[in-house]
Amino acid sequence: MAESITQILSLIADVSQHHELSIDERLEYLNSFYQNQFFIDIGMNSIEKTWNFQTLPNVDEYSVSETYRLIKNKEVQLNGQFIEMYFDKVLFDSYYPDAYHIDETIGTGDGSTVAFTGTLDSDPVVFNSMIVSDGVETFKDNGSGVLTGSLTGTGTITYSTGVYSVIFNTAPVDSTDIAATYAEYTASQPSVVLFYDNILKFRPIPDKSYDINIQVAQRFATLTESSELPNAIWGDALAYGTCVDILNRFGNEEDAAFANRNYNRKMQSVLGHQYKQRVSTQRAVPRW
Repeated sequence: MAESITQILSLIADVSQHHELSIDERLEYLNSFYQNQFFIDIGMNSIEKTWNFQTLPNVDEYSVSETYRLIKNKEVQLNGQFIEMYFDKVLFDSYYPDAYHIDETIGTGDGSTVAFTGTLDSDPVVFNSMIVSDGVETFKDNGSGVLTGSLTGTGTITYSTGVYSVIFNTAPVDSTDIAATYAEYTASQPSVVLFYDNILKFRPIPDKSYDINIQVAQRFATLTESSELPNAIWGDALAYGTCVDILNRFGNEEDAAFANRNYNRKMQSVLGHQYKQRVSTQRAVPRW
């Protein structure tokens, strides 16, 4: 029986027959399965808590801690009122599209000038939305007010005012338009939120601080080679469950089905052991 992380990683290589995967790659697959599917399969998804945080004015995206797993199909409370949560980014963006200004002219090349400054026609600007180009070099916003050119040019954008500055690596040719594309917004009280890539994205963009409460479950901590499992009996189940993921990703469906049958058998032992532990710790109640 695999009881240590080293033994689990070795069993993963043997069962999956993908010995070419490095230890780090196998560990990444293991953690993906451990913190997501296994987490649900042993019933940890039912252990919920409330995560509270405050939004900031004009900031729409907030990272979710890796220690939290959002409970799907739960509504988010904003200042005590429920707002809807989306998990489909394409659907969310179709319902709540940003108002883009496309190819706004912010300057004209003369063959010698490399620096262009000014103020956009509209503001405030959505973080990470601005692109500037002369058709040769393209600048992209990194979400922190920095514009980085594809040919090492530099620039900045102040989101709240629309004030910009770009310095091209090579002067735009004479009579060439310098074009900016960006999204503007009107800050207000959010009515919906999207969860994607471990990020919460609010629309409308918050105009002030709002109190957010959302139901989450605590994730397992990331495993390393030196980690100790919370329960040694989980080892084989984790190895076979991880192999199911690996084999499916490599298109080995028949082998994945075999690994899945073994995973289900191992999980019966895990769940049976947990049930015995719960029963043994329950206080006896006199029957009278």
